[in-house]
Amino acid sequence: MKRVLGASILLVMLLFFSFKYYSYTSKSASNLIPQIYLGYAFSQPNETIELNFYLTNFTCDNLTLESPWGFVEKRVNLTLVKMAGFGEISLNVTLPHDLKGKVLVKNCENKYYSLVRVKVEEGHGYLLRFHKWTSSVLNFEDTEYVYEAEVYNPLNTSVKLLDIYYPVEGVKIISFGFANGTIYSHDSNLSKVLPPRSRQVLMIRLYSKPSVGLVFKPKLILEVDGKIMHSEAPGATMAKIVPPGSEGES
Repeated sequence: MKRVLGASILLVMLLFFSFKYYSYTSKSASNLIPQIYLGYAFSQPNETIELNFYLTNFTCDNLTLESPWGFVEKRVNLTLVKMAGFGEISLNVTLPHDLKGKVLVKNCENKYYSLVRVKVEEGHGYLLRFHKWTSSVLNFEDTEYVYEAEVYNPLNTSVKLLDIYYPVEGVKIISFGFANGTIYSHDSNLSKVLPPRSRQVLMIRLYSKPSVGLVFKPKLILEVDGKIMHSEAPGATMAKIVPPGSEGES
């Protein structure tokens, strides 16, 4: 009898905690996007990047954000934009060192958390000059992200793009190169060589899990006159709006 009673109590406890876990994950997954921000930034200490958070099924217009980083709180820039079915709130942060912590997003009495893990490596400046770029990429269907930036080569020699360094687990760089045109209209053919005194579009295609948001500020591995050099690139955030009930899809 004691064994049966003990097993029954254990079963009830397991069902209770399973229900609590399911309720928490289901509610969080269908409301705050992304729940996890991973990333890498090849950056100078005074540079900033904007973290964007999206809330679906919000109950009121009161949307606020709290950051765990003291040095960031004085630079918080909160904006609320009501779009098609979800609200957006943004936080500007500087990148003097790694970002590790949780960001709290409040919607009336509801609280949601996003875990932020961004590795920061001190850069050495921009070898190339960047003008317009996609600072925020938001997908609704595709699992691939496209980063675009208009870039100018100020040198009197060609620059060869050897590789894109972005050491984040679960992220795959699919293709990269330079295309003729602008970020609004450009060729589909990519070249690894940027001619001297020329302006083209840097394109990078990458894949990540839909449930994970990305801070994307890669290190460009370049070759100039036979020498290997590194350059920064403008930063961007990437996220996917996942419809409720499809969180497990890839």
